[in-house]
Amino acid sequence: MLQVLYAVGEVDGYDEDGDIKIMYENGKLWTMNPELLEEATMAEIKAGVLNPVTATKIKHQIGDEVTVSLPLERVKSLQADHGGWKDDMSEILSTTGIVMGMDQDEDLVVKYESGKTYFLNPDLFKSSTKSNHSSVQTECEYKIREWVRVSSDKEHVINLQEDSGLTTKLSTILGKTVRVSDVKSTRIINVKFRGDDYSLDTRVVTKPR
Repeated sequence: MLQVLYAVGEVDGYDEDGDIKIMYENGKLWTMNPELLEEATMAEIKAGVLNPVTATKIKHQIGDEVTVSLPLERVKSLQADHGGWKDDMSEILSTTGIVMGMDQDEDLVVKYESGKTYFLNPDLFKSSTKSNHSSVQTECEYKIREWVRVSSDKEHVINLQEDSGLTTKLSTILGKTVRVSDVKSTRIINVKFRGDDYSLDTRVVTKPR
């Protein structure tokens, strides 16, 4: 296996455990744990600066439909350090979700028919297809540098922040007008207040009048 360290390969498929099959230039096919792989950029390839065992991963776009087709135990394993697993997430094993965005850790923000949104490890998905739902919102209604007002209803904010897996320690900005510093997805924005950064569910903010 030493000969494929620092080498670039192409994704050739997946096995029943969700591991990725990589074809290398020497013609050999290796099966790898997805957690060993990182995406190689063209700049890295040309410069010859690569991390160990590098391969191309699937790129997901906002609005793509994605489906998990891995065993439950494998899903639980891949979700470690990626938002974790809860029993009420079982719907992701049987239904198709729609990619709504990506968080700061590059996990996918995926929405399901139930209306629930989950932060999921992109390695859970073997492929993605373009959504046929014209009603899917693919852009955030808030823009970078735009001012927004945070709700002053503490319980309302906590419930929505928890629903999106975000911190609820926001007492210092409740009811405050803050500026958007980054847009992570249709549902998640980053704001700045007195030099500190906060990640917010867009449902807890409104546009000042």
